[in-house]
Amino acid sequence: MHISTYTTLYVAYCVILTISFTQVTCERRFSALKRIETRLRSLLGQELLDSLIILNAESDLIKDDENSSFYDRVINNLAESSPLLKKVSIG
Repeated sequence: MHISTYTTLYVAYCVILTISFTQVTCERRFSALKRIETRLRSLLGQELLDSLIILNAESDLIKDDENSSFYDRVINNLAESSPLLKKVSIG
């Protein structure tokens, strides 16, 4: 019948479902970014800083039991790569 109409409605529905109705998550991410940048900015390269921000933003994946050993290894390797990160992760 009107397949194109249903397709358009489906796309609109998917877009609406991905919109955050509160700003809490966004504000939390920016607060984490601010903490990471102010504490470590002078000692980190842009690539490592970007990686830390992504790890922080996706922290709910780290808490997942299935992926915990993988992410633990990634975080430990990252922490061992820098004396400053060792100090921050311990303290």
